[in-house]
Amino acid sequence: MSVPKSLSRLYFLVILASICLSAGPGIAQTAVPMLINYQGELRSPTTAEPVPDGSYDMIFRIYTVQSGGTNLWEETHSTGNGNPV
Repeated sequence: MSVPKSLSRLYFLVILASICLSAGPGIAQTAVPMLINYQGELRSPTTAEPVPDGSYDMIFRIYTVQSGGTNLWEETHSTGNGNPV
C-alpha cells in the first residue's frame, strides 16, 4: 500500500514544524550581551595626526542616526572619574 504524495508532504511539514518550534524558544531566550567592543586611534581634531601617549578625557555617544538625531547613550572617560583613555 502506497502513501499518497500529498500525505507524505503533510507528514514532512508536520515534522519540520515540530523541530523548528522545539528549537526556537531556546534560541530566542538567549540574552544579548550589553557590551560594545571598539578600537580606534586617537588623533588631533585640528591636524589629524596621532596624539602623543598620555591620558585623555573622552566622551562616547550613540545616536539614533549617523548624523544629528537623538542621543541614546553617553559615557564619559576622564581623569575626573578615574577612567581616562
